[in-house]
Amino acid sequence: TYRPDGDNFRKIGETGVHLYSLSATPTESTYDLAPPCWTSPETFDYSAMDARAHLVLDNDPEAWFFPRLYLGTPPWWADAHPEDLVRYDPGTGEPEVFVLRGKRVASWASGRWREDTARALRRFIEHVERSEYGHRVIGYHLASGTTEEWMQWGSNEDQWADYCPVNVARFRTWIEGTYVTEAALR
Repeated sequence: TYRPDGDNFRKIGETGVHLYSLSATPTESTYDLAPPCWTSPETFDYSAMDARAHLVLDNDPEAWFFPRLYLGTPPWWADAHPEDLVRYDPGTGEPEVFVLRGKRVASWASGRWREDTARALRRFIEHVERSEYGHRVIGYHLASGTTEEWMQWGSNEDQWADYCPVNVARFRTWIEGTYVTEAALR
């Protein structure tokens, strides 16, 4: 489904297989596997998901969908929340913003990113479920991180992450709650 093609969908349906994983995003796809959806704070464009679903159904009317939803960071969100972006240490002790394929990514430690992304995801699912193909969707596969497999950003690039202020603060909170005293930490 990285290259949706109606002829391929027709051929797959003719084999008796009617389950499809479609690349889509309620936010932004870091790897450009689906067009951006969340284009500004209150603007969403679901046309790519709709077009892909119709492309499959036009070629296999018995199709069922299990969309793979990429949970990336829209550029406008990264601009608005630079303190929530993943940072890596290039070996200088001075963390820099991590960039993959020209895109900055939010730290999973960011409560703001998780809340905003959850809101975008809910809106996306509501749109799909109200659509004429919504009854054909059997679930949603959520994907993020390096290679969209929930691996820490930077792990394939040999970049040690995540040193953003939000993640450092959450790690310190975890350390304090886990070890309580300095003696226990040692």
